[in-house]
Amino acid sequence: MKNKLRILSGILLTLILTVFNFLPIKADNTEWIRDDAGLLEQNEIQELNQKAAEISSTYNVGVYIRLENNHDGYSDIEDYAEALYSNESLGLNSEAVMLVITMDDRRYDILAHGDNANAWFTDYGKQEMADEFLPDLSNGDYYGAFDTFLSTCEDYMETVKEGNHPVDTWIPETEEMTPEERADALLHTRLIACGLVSPLIALLICIFIASRNRTSHIKREALDYIGDGLHLTGWQDIFLYQTRSVQHVPKDNDSGHFGGTSTNSGGFSHSSGSF
Repeated sequence: MKNKLRILSGILLTLILTVFNFLPIKADNTEWIRDDAGLLEQNEIQELNQKAAEISSTYNVGVYIRLENNHDGYSDIEDYAEALYSNESLGLNSEAVMLVITMDDRRYDILAHGDNANAWFTDYGKQEMADEFLPDLSNGDYYGAFDTFLSTCEDYMETVKEGNHPVDTWIPETEEMTPEERADALLHTRLIACGLVSPLIALLICIFIASRNRTSHIKREALDYIGDGLHLTGWQDIFLYQTRSVQHVPKDNDSGHFGGTSTNSGGFSHSSGSF
């Protein structure tokens, strides 16, 4: 009897553990949108939260929005954003992009963390992203601004998923001249100007004077040289020479590099400003 009870207890315990393994577990980092500043309606929060959850699940990068009244004692919004990330255990496998708003000073910060997130949301890309939602944010259309932020995040990550480069700026390679090299280049420019400009001005003056003294011009048609006593019933133009101009298209100069992303010691990158 005791053995049967032990067996039944073991089976029951196994069933309970199995059920718990399949139950969804709520974690802090699934709170994609939080409005502590009271800027959004409840239905707007729900719509944004659903959209952020779908984007985060698709690209395995947590996408968050935090709307706050102030920095909560932190010196700047960047430090406050990093504290929110760490204290709330945000990110999917440490990958996250987050928009933080503080209303007392009307500041925003776009934070990225993780190898993929920092690579996909470059310094230039985050600035371009801010340009997309800042007009609505400044005009008080908070739902429109945050919806644009989520859509832009999705566009950036889809760009990489399709095999393209992240949204970034291209910086061509240039050689920095020394002060001596710059002085030599300036001297050469002055010598060339003195050697070419003066003769060119003199040539233009001579051409002008010659054109004023010209009393006749070369006629354009052969018939113009034929007198009235000769009547032709037909004629044919025969071209002895042909002139062809060829324009060479220079090859693209691929020497350069993308701007990339600047991260701090904690692995965070930021782009912040006012609205």
